[in-house]
Amino acid sequence: MEGDPRSRIVEQTLASPDVHRVWGRSYYESASAGFYQHAFDAIVRYLDAPRGTVILDAGCGQGHHAIRLAKRGYEVEAVDFSPAVLEVARENIKRSCVDHAIRLRRENLIDLSSPDESFDHVLCWGVLMHIPQVKLAIAELSRVLKPGGIVVVSEGNFHSLDAIGMRILKRVLGKRTMS
Repeated sequence: MEGDPRSRIVEQTLASPDVHRVWGRSYYESASAGFYQHAFDAIVRYLDAPRGTVILDAGCGQGHHAIRLAKRGYEVEAVDFSPAVLEVARENIKRSCVDHAIRLRRENLIDLSSPDESFDHVLCWGVLMHIPQVKLAIAELSRVLKPGGIVVVSEGNFHSLDAIGMRILKRVLGKRTMS
């Protein structure tokens, strides 16, 4: 693990606050709000979990998805590798007034500290594509999942259908109308 040069490069990149600021501007702009509203409504229906259920947000980034889950009545264990992004997440969570429902921790997805079978539900949104040792990360997510639990994974990127759709809408409707 520690000897993998790809992992060291990724870890250095993800530790940079600048990377997360760029992602924050491009992925969490107001034009995306409707998409995320529908996506998280669908996720909640699919999970069919009672309010108060604890969900692991693996690779929480700036905390936006943890906030979406907390606002829908869930408790969230939000973990990320980058101390810089966890500080941004902490500010976003406090500003959203859901800090009582979200616990932030610094974790590496290829070596989670949670015991086996800790969570009924795990969310991992846009994270696995950044992990060179993706098999280890998936093994860890599986390890902390309770039998019969559900892992929700989204790996959209520049070439994903939602990203292409947003670019087309911006061109057709104009940037002013989308913001």
